[in-house]
Amino acid sequence: MSSELFHSGLQFANYLHNSFPDPASQDTAYMNNVPVQNSEPPLIIKSWILSGRPLFKSDYKELADNAIGVFVPIGKANKLIPDLYIPVVGLATYFYNYKLNTKLAQMETVDELAWLNSEKFSSTITKPVNRHVYSEECEPSNNPDESGVYCCLNFDGKRITEDCYFGKNINTSFDLLCFCSKKYGDKEHLGRRKIIKQDDGTTRLGEYVWYTYNETVEMVKIIGSALTINDALIPKTNISNCKIVKQGRFLGLWAVNCPYWLLTDYACMAYGLITVPIYETLGDDALIKIITETRMSTICIDSKKLPILMRLKESIPDLKTLIIFDDLSKEEGDNIRNMGFSYMLMDDMVEHYKNKVKNPPSQSKSDVCSIIYTSGTGGLPKGAVFDNEGVLVLSSRLMSCDARLYIAMYTTIISYLPLSHVYQRFVEHFGATFGIRIGYFGGNIRELLDDIVTLRPDFLIGVPRAFQKILGRIREKISEKSCIARFIANTIISAKLGVFCKHPENPSHWLYDKLVMNKVKDNFGGNIRGMVLGSAAMTKNDIMDLQNYLSAPISEGYGTTEVGVVFLQDFRDLEKGTIGGPLGGIKYKLRSVPEMEYYANGNPPRGELLVKGRGFMLGYFLNEQLTNEVLDKEGWYRTGDIVEILPNMAVRILDRARNLFKLNQGEYIAPEKLENIYLKCELVEQIFIHGENTKTHIIGIVVINEDQCRKWAVKNGHDRNTKITDICASAALNAELVRRFEELAVNNGLNSLEKLKVFMVTNVLFSSENGMLTPTFKSVRSKIRHTYKLELEKLYASAGASSNDSGF
Repeated sequence: MSSELFHSGLQFANYLHNSFPDPASQDTAYMNNVPVQNSEPPLIIKSWILSGRPLFKSDYKELADNAIGVFVPIGKANKLIPDLYIPVVGLATYFYNYKLNTKLAQMETVDELAWLNSEKFSSTITKPVNRHVYSEECEPSNNPDESGVYCCLNFDGKRITEDCYFGKNINTSFDLLCFCSKKYGDKEHLGRRKIIKQDDGTTRLGEYVWYTYNETVEMVKIIGSALTINDALIPKTNISNCKIVKQGRFLGLWAVNCPYWLLTDYACMAYGLITVPIYETLGDDALIKIITETRMSTICIDSKKLPILMRLKESIPDLKTLIIFDDLSKEEGDNIRNMGFSYMLMDDMVEHYKNKVKNPPSQSKSDVCSIIYTSGTGGLPKGAVFDNEGVLVLSSRLMSCDARLYIAMYTTIISYLPLSHVYQRFVEHFGATFGIRIGYFGGNIRELLDDIVTLRPDFLIGVPRAFQKILGRIREKISEKSCIARFIANTIISAKLGVFCKHPENPSHWLYDKLVMNKVKDNFGGNIRGMVLGSAAMTKNDIMDLQNYLSAPISEGYGTTEVGVVFLQDFRDLEKGTIGGPLGGIKYKLRSVPEMEYYANGNPPRGELLVKGRGFMLGYFLNEQLTNEVLDKEGWYRTGDIVEILPNMAVRILDRARNLFKLNQGEYIAPEKLENIYLKCELVEQIFIHGENTKTHIIGIVVINEDQCRKWAVKNGHDRNTKITDICASAALNAELVRRFEELAVNNGLNSLEKLKVFMVTNVLFSSENGMLTPTFKSVRSKIRHTYKLELEKLYASAGASSNDSGF
């Protein structure tokens, strides 16, 4: 029998009844709660391919309402598996016949599921969506300041109030990896670029070399054994003042993305260690807080972190051992010993323990596996505590709500966003369910394009800053063409928008792609078919332009460190600039913020977003008070984001509640919205909008795009050798920026209070190195305000009375 798609429980049950000659005796026996006499134990098919997703509890009711028992001998049922890849569960928990009000059987789950249904899940990406809404109200509100509770709808308009279940023997992400390796074992999994030594002693990066899925599993066991055979390497620490973590063996992970990072992460989950990921570039205070708070004695690093540890050695006395992911020079090794640290190279550990592997002990879904510190946009980072279920749950959330991402089996992705952040890390753990290849960038973000061209990924995971860099590069290349070439390109790009509108599931066009889009795509490897955007907002027009240029649809997602990924837009949704709807098992509601004139039951509904679901953080490490402020007793997490619900039940983020400020006219200003608009000016690289409740207008810090400003300066009479600082200080540039900002304000419908006319210009970038940007490229607003405190005061003072005359 060939693979087949079943659209209802009844259809599947009828298929089974027609497939087996005499099921009546078994069915009748079960309905009367009488044991079946059979040489083989009975089996119930608990899941099947239902529009590309597993079966849920609500589907069982459909079977039972029609008085259909779906019981077949194990031997016969197993014959279905090679063709259908249906998850099979034997002796399932409780199964009731609602129509006859008769308990059918009390059963237990078998040891493992059959293959994941990733083929059928992947196949749905080529199908048009008849979706009208993302969610619907599933619980009415009993609070006038809150909306009702909304839950996910799938393609067929069916509620998905729970995410799918992987089975009782898949308790950790490593268990899921082992399970997936049975299907993808010889497929490539983790790749890094080969380092080639040249005759002059320098090195260059070559092609990618790969671990297969089977090799990944073996490497995890080797690393896990190496980390745990000697208890003294990562000793157990007792925590006396934390309700959610009583004790643990903590291992720091502080390194650039590489295969060893993910392998070590898997190993810790498999062998019961608690990982503490640390951002690549953190301030000294944050780094000291994380290391001392967890009292970690061992940390995995790359050699570039050694100078920082040397500087902070006296402030982190608990740290004793360094595990180095890359190579060390003799001088670096001597420096480590002189600092009083012991160290090991991960390569040497793998070689030493490859024949001393011990099997991982059994773990529970409720075992704490990681403390993930926030990126610190609001000050020092907070440690979100996760158990194993919290890491697993993203896979089940995505698998249970149909294919919203343009992603298929064996897709290749490039890993460059920090693995210390839940976004990239959880995506890589989810990737195993699809047999995804993960190629790690070479370590230098400035050479990322070369990594992309070499790897030729199918799917890009990005944040606005990264995608805007790509978009800016494309636009710049087009602007350098002749007038005729620019006209042709822009005409085709406009026409391609119509293709996306008609066929977002397959936006290719034989002529447009051949003339323009394929040439653009070749600059980025040539294979990109889909993208996902997260971490922050990007303007609707920029999203549409980027997916047009690359002929690759974009889905925008939403999540936080504390809850993981919880919202995702379907890539076929033409209304860009929203985060779509909740994933499977996620519920949400809005809470009114009357002081900002946002009302949860208004038209449209607006307010603070609250979410609820499995797998959220257990709480903040050593901070019960802050935990209680964001996570209530019923499990609702306060995101702090102000959103509105659109007619198709998609959710649009308006701003962070804590980022909004009020001017003295009483009007609230959403700075991030304005920043995204003014960033469309090609002369601008970064921008920061500021306001105070005693002032009548906004001011800003504008960081210029040096290349574009130099071109503008030469075109407007400046010498090519003019210093960039002199260009920044020129009145002509200031006037040009005011003119362009005014144009953008008018085009985007901004009111007079949202128009930026007073600002300072600088060429000093906000960066993670200077503390003004998080590793995920979010502005650290408090740091920027503090750094530019005097300049901001001068801007308000210089505007003075003239600001009122200018119509602010």
